[in-house]
Amino acid sequence: MQRILLIEDDKNIRTVIALHLGIRGYQVEVAEDGEQGIGLFTRFGNFDLVITDIRMPKRDGNDVAKDVRKSERAETPIIAITAYKDEVQTDLFDFTLIKPFRNEDIIEIVRSLENDRAGETVRVSEATR
Repeated sequence: MQRILLIEDDKNIRTVIALHLGIRGYQVEVAEDGEQGIGLFTRFGNFDLVITDIRMPKRDGNDVAKDVRKSERAETPIIAITAYKDEVQTDLFDFTLIKPFRNEDIIEIVRSLENDRAGETVRVSEATR
């Protein structure tokens, strides 16, 4: 897994995640909302993984996942990151990571997807921030 599409409307979170993935050798493209993310995926659909926030302007993360699942690259793994677990349509995602989380948590999930492990929800307590 080399090429990752990261969709997150919070600039600070987007920057930190992209940085942590980048220093581990992943190539990260970023989008600041669901509409922009869907556009990038549609135009350059050669992503190995999509990481998307759920609650965003224009199109939310569930919309992003629906578009990915309808595409020719429907098997692309998708990680949801959110503070609103109840808003996640879990059947669309391979993992759901609940905010707040440690940077190491997202790296661990990305690595586990590389090892074909999927279908889990990971909750990180606020005490581990």
